[in-house]
Amino acid sequence: ALQADPAQIYADAIRRLYTQDHMMGAEPPQFPVVYLIGVTDDGVGDPNAPVSVPITISVPVRDMILSALAESPEPLSTEFKWVENRDDVPMDPDTGAVSGGAMIVLGNIHFISEMYGYLSASLYASDQAATGRTYVLSKESGAWEITGDTSVIWSSSKE
Repeated sequence: ALQADPAQIYADAIRRLYTQDHMMGAEPPQFPVVYLIGVTDDGVGDPNAPVSVPITISVPVRDMILSALAESPEPLSTEFKWVENRDDVPMDPDTGAVSGGAMIVLGNIHFISEMYGYLSASLYASDQAATGRTYVLSKESGAWEITGDTSVIWSSSKE
């Protein structure tokens, strides 16, 4: 195998999307809750990135992701909650916004070689605050890290 820890890769992507790549101004958004969708969707990122069938992220991996988000380098103060799919996220029927927070959709982890891979991810709070991209994964010093993205980024924002 490629010695990959999917929970760590997913946690790194969630942390980066939420703290840096959210497209909502300079500061990370302070959502009270962020719903993590339990079924993957490769369609949330770069349309030219690899696509495979959606999978359900296993409960042990979900638990490891939550643990990783609660640990250093900086514990995130947001409550992260797993739900099965978008239909389980509470939405404001008038605005289409996530009630009291946001949701993150993760794609599948695609390993292209023993040193290189992709992972799509998106963050959605409302029609005016949403973004998605595909992260590039590289194996650095024996561990998989996000080293950038494919530079195809979509967003809808008020800025």
